[in-house]
Amino acid sequence: QIQFLLEQHATITRQRTKQPFSSAKIKLSEEILEDIKVRCCFISPFTRAQIYAENKLTSNESNGSFKEAASIDYPVDEDAMIHIPGIVREFACEALFAQNIDGRSIATLVLDSLLEV
Repeated sequence: QIQFLLEQHATITRQRTKQPFSSAKIKLSEEILEDIKVRCCFISPFTRAQIYAENKLTSNESNGSFKEAASIDYPVDEDAMIHIPGIVREFACEALFAQNIDGRSIATLVLDSLLEV
């Protein structure tokens, strides 16, 4: 999920040249992806996620009522820096809460497991 979001939204600066991450054709290692998730990503409060979902459903344009989280730069090596937008940082963990057709998600599976203990 994080690799996909980076390809969709992030940019990379190499040797002072900025380009979309997708055109750089970089496949990050699992260790780097995990480090990005731990250091850069976070889960929004439920109310904020609801506001984002409502704005996304009602308008394809940004109307200014939803302020994105701050972007962050993540160093890949000596001459490469990934610019990770706030939208990636904030919504990379949404896959954990996405429900399948049975209404199950990773979160509900964990809760069900805890209830059986």
